[in-house]
Amino acid sequence: MVGSTGGVTRGAVLRSGATALTMGTLAAACAPVGGPGSNPVQVKEDVTLTAVLRPNQLEQSLQQQAIASFTQKYPNIHVDPVLATSDVLVDKTDALVLAGTPPALWWPGGARGYRYYASRGLLQELDAYVSRDHYDLSDFYQRLLTFCKWNGKLTCLPKDVWPGVLTYNKTILEREQIPLPTRDWNDKSWTATKYMDAAVRATKRNGDTIVQGGTDLPFGGSRFLSQVFGGDWYDPDAYTSGYPKQFAPQRQAVIDGVQWVADARLKLRAWPTDAEMASLKGGNASLTSMQTGKVAFVFATPGSNAAWLDVRDFQWGIAAVPVPPTPPGLPRNHYFLANQWCTFKGVPNTDAAWLLVKHMTSPEALRLWPLGQGILPSRKSLATEWSKFTLGKSSLTDADVKVVIDAVDQTKISDSHAIVESARIFNDVIKPEQDKVLAGEQPMSVAMAKMAPVAESVIRETTPKS
Repeated sequence: MVGSTGGVTRGAVLRSGATALTMGTLAAACAPVGGPGSNPVQVKEDVTLTAVLRPNQLEQSLQQQAIASFTQKYPNIHVDPVLATSDVLVDKTDALVLAGTPPALWWPGGARGYRYYASRGLLQELDAYVSRDHYDLSDFYQRLLTFCKWNGKLTCLPKDVWPGVLTYNKTILEREQIPLPTRDWNDKSWTATKYMDAAVRATKRNGDTIVQGGTDLPFGGSRFLSQVFGGDWYDPDAYTSGYPKQFAPQRQAVIDGVQWVADARLKLRAWPTDAEMASLKGGNASLTSMQTGKVAFVFATPGSNAAWLDVRDFQWGIAAVPVPPTPPGLPRNHYFLANQWCTFKGVPNTDAAWLLVKHMTSPEALRLWPLGQGILPSRKSLATEWSKFTLGKSSLTDADVKVVIDAVDQTKISDSHAIVESARIFNDVIKPEQDKVLAGEQPMSVAMAKMAPVAESVIRETTPKS
């Protein structure tokens, strides 16, 4: 799952784009061995391709099974894994590129999104291969496929999707006689106001200390708080182009939404403090807030987290994310996370790399990973299999898992994936001021006045001149 990692040891070098490549790599990128032609090309020579993978035990095992099924089909194509945890994946990737040995198989791995490299001309475009092989793309979720295009060119293939949804502790809500939230994404009566009212009712205290939380962080992450009331840090076109033209175009909705979240903790006291949440976890930091059984509402993205599967001590369910209140009356603006398989320019054999990317996004490979880890694959045809997997390992119902699948068409790609310089803007500009709001040190109106001119300056600096 792509996060907001932005620090890069070699970022200053790669920032200039393809010019950072060695001359040998540039030559290989411009004239790939066995490039796309009018007919599919057989890879006959022995080829070794590098794949950047994470060392997570289950994840790596499933990935290696998928790669093994590839090498059985193509025994002359060898895949050499380079293992990198999310915190060093950026540095290892950049090191491979700068050494002239870029990876033939790469995914964001919880670190920097693919568009950082696509914007620098470092990723192999795939349209010619798709056309040459008459490769059918219709099984991929359209929103995922659309995001895989950079400047109108297909630059990667979708691997998985993590739609943002609302989970709830059914046991708590029924005990407190609170109506269950809707599973219907089209139900506009389920508003942020009703959600927070329910969270306040579900909150229990011992003195001033929360012993049963109404909610964890509303809307699931500090970088998404601009969207709580339907606003956004960026203009809609930025999610296609990768470069914003405006900062917080629905400015008042952003101010009101972030302030509303801060008030949930500071005034309404429905969102436990970090210390209170640690107490609810009983000292076990590895537990999620859902797993404690002591939080009514948790925003999350279904995936490999055990919280989705192994809860048995209480009943829980999945609901649609609430819509913004009126006013401001804007449409719901919630997010999904997604990963892709990419290949870099300058690999030893681009035909072999295309075969590998195509295989890793095939139904056969996606059944192994990500589905084998409980993550929703990028292909619509595998939704039923993912549902059966999830139902077999949890107490969820058909209606619950349908909420997740429906969410793909009700949410949009996260800014952390879509905006080329989102990590820099959020980490350096937005987060420091927003954190002060959440701590009660300043109102969001003051924070916006501070962050907006700086963010706009960064946007001007980082947007390519046409």
